[in-house]
Amino acid sequence: MSSDNSNPITEERIRECFSGNWVFILYRQKRLLLLAAIVPAAIIGLGALGAALLGVFADFSGNMLAYSGQLLVGAGFVAYYWFASNLPRILVAMYPAFEEMYPGQFIAIVQKWANWVANYPWVILLFVVGFVITNFSDVLTLWNNPDPEWVGQPWVLSPQSVFFAIYYGFHSVVVGSFMLGSGAAGILGSILLFREILTLPVRLDYYRRLRYVSELSVGISAWTLVSFSGIIIGSFIIKPNTTSELQIVSIFQSLLVSLALLTILVTPIILARQAIIRAKRQRIETYENHLYQLAGRIDNVIARFSTVVNAEEQKHNQDTLDTLRNERDILRQQIKDIEDIPAWPISVGGLLQILAAIGVPPVSVILNSIIAVFLGRDS
Repeated sequence: MSSDNSNPITEERIRECFSGNWVFILYRQKRLLLLAAIVPAAIIGLGALGAALLGVFADFSGNMLAYSGQLLVGAGFVAYYWFASNLPRILVAMYPAFEEMYPGQFIAIVQKWANWVANYPWVILLFVVGFVITNFSDVLTLWNNPDPEWVGQPWVLSPQSVFFAIYYGFHSVVVGSFMLGSGAAGILGSILLFREILTLPVRLDYYRRLRYVSELSVGISAWTLVSFSGIIIGSFIIKPNTTSELQIVSIFQSLLVSLALLTILVTPIILARQAIIRAKRQRIETYENHLYQLAGRIDNVIARFSTVVNAEEQKHNQDTLDTLRNERDILRQQIKDIEDIPAWPISVGGLLQILAAIGVPPVSVILNSIIAVFLGRDS
């Protein structure tokens, strides 16, 4: 894509940068929300049909494992629809806040990270493989779990155990890993994209536009929370009485997810804050240099008062002095106005409220699980 700046920055132009990404392709075809309903329903429907043909429909339909994973898949498609809808809008809204070093620099940065992360399937595949390995290991552990209170135990002991293992493994290892891997790649790409955009000089007159960074950050964090909370909470519901070792692994995964969630939320906001601080410092330094020059000129005018006796020249010197002092006062006020510009693109109180809302539920689950593990060991 050409990086000339003859065309305005529009949402459609931003989406063209992501023309090779499956999420944006489906968004432009208006199919993402449709797939949010079709894919989970199709997986459940095929599972129900297979179970009916094998004579185990009652075991299938009566177990929460038949539906729980599909709800998360549907939520994933809705989250991707939100992302494909809002990322271009936020980038367009932020664009006036930056000064380009050359025409088309802003769109060139977007295109660069779209090409490096979003448009090449192998990048997403790397993340997918990581989740495939983790989820496959989890399925093997669960299917060999002897605990009779595990909700999947009827499937494990069923004459059609292989069918149930294939069904559970398909939506967990294949579909689930693809959705999570795509999301992880998108989150990483977004952080890297905003990291480079926020190195551009900021126009302080448009500093409020950087608040859109926090909107995207909070939105991605919220959807990530929905996804991983479902996985974490679901894992403790599905396998509440598994071995302490498996529970400790789940707790460790939960802690990693919480750390990732915090990173996703805070990193773009901190980058925006640094960009505003950098722009404020540069503008203030420029004004202070001008103030230094004005101070010298004012001193020179004041010095001339003692050497000039002509009334007309005295009046001219006084007018010049008043003009310079007025310019100095204006610069001082501008410096004060710049100093008053908030560095955070979101209020600290609002950030703390978001952190509390996001952090308390997962932490509660993790702490309860830790207590359960150690109480179980003591008993």
